[in-house]
Amino acid sequence: MVRNNNEKNILALDFIDLDIISSMVQDSIILKKNMTFLKKQRTFILLVNRFKWENINKKERIYSIIRFQGVLRVRTKSLNNEKENLPLELLAINYQTDGGHLIHIYLNFAGGAVIDLEVECVECILKDLSEPWKTGTVPNHNLERL
Repeated sequence: MVRNNNEKNILALDFIDLDIISSMVQDSIILKKNMTFLKKQRTFILLVNRFKWENINKKERIYSIIRFQGVLRVRTKSLNNEKENLPLELLAINYQTDGGHLIHIYLNFAGGAVIDLEVECVECILKDLSEPWKTGTVPNHNLERL
């Protein structure tokens, strides 16, 4: 994992690094209109409103970009294509290999929506764009109900 001096950028080049980014963007809020696939550049970009898990005691959120490189194909499951302003809650970023040379990176959202990114290799950047702001709540997953 590579960080810049002000710790605003994180680069993932393997599955361990991607797990770190996944933990940092858990419970991010994303509007469908703030996702784009740039096919010619083989880039998938999301603008997210993420809770700063790395500073949980401060209870802050921040606007960030998540950018995936080397994306060959994007597929969706259970994603409402009608509503551009539909807020989605990102639960986790998972991955799996297909037994060949391709990797599938899954963006898993609350409610069962999934975005499947077919990539050649892991190359993901998390970049903070704004100053953090205070929020009154910490995302909570009541695991006792499971």
